[in-house]
Amino acid sequence: MVRCRIGVADLSVAAPELVSARGAFSAEISSPSGRRGVVVTLRDEHGRVVEQLDKAVRRDVVEYTTAALEPGGYRLEVRDAVDPISNNGVISLSLVWPE
Repeated sequence: MVRCRIGVADLSVAAPELVSARGAFSAEISSPSGRRGVVVTLRDEHGRVVEQLDKAVRRDVVEYTTAALEPGGYRLEVRDAVDPISNNGVISLSLVWPE
């Protein structure tokens, strides 16, 4: 798992760098400062949105999980819900490896 922090000091994402195509993709999102709304966007290696959803993050870790993904590169973006199109957020890159 790699913890990435880019642009937002109190938002953290832990996601695997390498995932098997047979298993689900899972990441942990946390915010030590407390409750906040975030927009979670998963993009494929071509920049297409695979999934986008809103989540409430509290002091505890929130798990984000998808079904098994096709092999390829993925970019997980977690941004504040109040400003989801800004460059402030956390980005994590993962590779789904075929079995």
